[in-house]
Amino acid sequence: MFLLAVCAVAQPPPRTARMEGQVFADANGLPLRRVQVILTPLEAGKPAIGTQTDDRGNFLLRDIEPGGYQLSAQRDGYLTTTTFRRGAARMPPRFTLSRGETISGVTFRMRPWAVISGKIRFEDGEPAVGLPVELYRQYHLRGRRGFTPVASGRTNDRGEYRIHGLVPAAYFVAVRYEGDPTGPGVEDQPRIDVNGREVAVPSYTTMFFPNTMKLSEASPIRLREGDDLGGIDVYMRPVERVKLAGRITDGIAGTTLTAATVALERLDSGGTGTLPVPINVRFDSDRRFHIPDVAPGTYQMWVNASADNKQMVGRSQLLVTNSDIEDLEIVVLPARPWQGAVAVQGDRLPRGFTPRVVLEPRSERGAILVPQVSNAAFDLMLMPNETYDVFITNLPENLYISEVRVGGADMRSAGLSSAMANSVPFQIVLDSRGGNIAGAVSSNDALWPGATVSLIPDPPRDRLQSYKETFADQYGEFHLDGIAPGRYILTAWLDEPACDVYDEDALDACRVTGMVVNVAARSQQEIALKVKQLAGR
Repeated sequence: MFLLAVCAVAQPPPRTARMEGQVFADANGLPLRRVQVILTPLEAGKPAIGTQTDDRGNFLLRDIEPGGYQLSAQRDGYLTTTTFRRGAARMPPRFTLSRGETISGVTFRMRPWAVISGKIRFEDGEPAVGLPVELYRQYHLRGRRGFTPVASGRTNDRGEYRIHGLVPAAYFVAVRYEGDPTGPGVEDQPRIDVNGREVAVPSYTTMFFPNTMKLSEASPIRLREGDDLGGIDVYMRPVERVKLAGRITDGIAGTTLTAATVALERLDSGGTGTLPVPINVRFDSDRRFHIPDVAPGTYQMWVNASADNKQMVGRSQLLVTNSDIEDLEIVVLPARPWQGAVAVQGDRLPRGFTPRVVLEPRSERGAILVPQVSNAAFDLMLMPNETYDVFITNLPENLYISEVRVGGADMRSAGLSSAMANSVPFQIVLDSRGGNIAGAVSSNDALWPGATVSLIPDPPRDRLQSYKETFADQYGEFHLDGIAPGRYILTAWLDEPACDVYDEDALDACRVTGMVVNVAARSQQEIALKVKQLAGR
């Protein structure tokens, strides 16, 4: 027995780690069986480890090699989540397991997904079979807005569709139908009347809920957590498609171009968000372009061309009705050079500081510009028909952008465009009197390590450069500096924000979950941010 005891003491510690815990339904706190719990290594090339919860929602992951990992839980009927706790503390989304370490008491609380369903019919009441139904979410990213496809499905033999796995959000429903494709290898013949003349035949086009062919008239469907929303029906209406034709003109030489790429996009009600439209473009012997089968609506046409080894761009907004448009003229222009400079109001730039200047386009097609800065000056090539918002992404503590000065006027709200470019450089003016906020973020008395902390100008209009965002550390603590004086919403989230932080009309949810703070010049504030729960999230 003495020898056995000596051997037991002399055994080396285990070389691998283990994790164990339990998964619950967030709505009622009951354990969830059949949940797939997956541990994913941060190091590329290493396989993930998975297990399934038992009847009591328990799971065990064993024989884990030391290293960095992410942990997730997924199950039908619930939203996949990477948010978990150990006791009262929220664990960071990325963590490290050491040799022989055991992490127990891990808990997931899973939220039910939302569902949207409906029927798609033709105008005569017959079901539309096999049509793709697509869901889009509108996004705002600083000065840019657009639509992101998030889910899709197809109608069955009854014209019914059902799309699941959705997070609480506002969705636009689109039923895609472009043209009347008979099938591969089949050439469609146009209809003719008794005199042999071709007859225009109405055809179907993409429709948006509620029963409109125009993106600008589409209405969002708002889903809350666990919603099973039916009756989102759409009727497919025949429309008379029209033809677009015109010329592409070099705005410098005045010549007509044919070596060009043409794109057509639907415009939303704000005139900025877009969805691409598939088109067929051909040029005739007279250098005119032709686009057939365009449905009525509000569009934006982009043209990219090349002349004299220069890239040229043109853009035009179109209102298409039920008549052909034969006289379009799209003027393309090259990028224009402009110089810029960075200055600190009443002072010099900090020694050794090289600003990282970023110009972000407001259109979805534009490219982000990151010029090389030398001695606080830089050169740019601004594309035509584009507006840019100006940012500096590496500002030292206490500095913030107070002006983007062009000819004595502050252009932060209007943005910069190539039409403004001239021989006088524009200036990005910094102020060194920024405020500071430090604190800890929690919810229901549980700290939130790894939470995203956002400072939203309130109101946000004309204050894009004043947004701030950071992450809480492993203790739930955060720090924001270089804050322009003013009123703000301070909020935080783990998986998804309570609101679209760049949409000035949708900030109420963030006001509810967070708090309002006022920042003065050179102020120092300590804040305990206690995030409130949002109903239905």
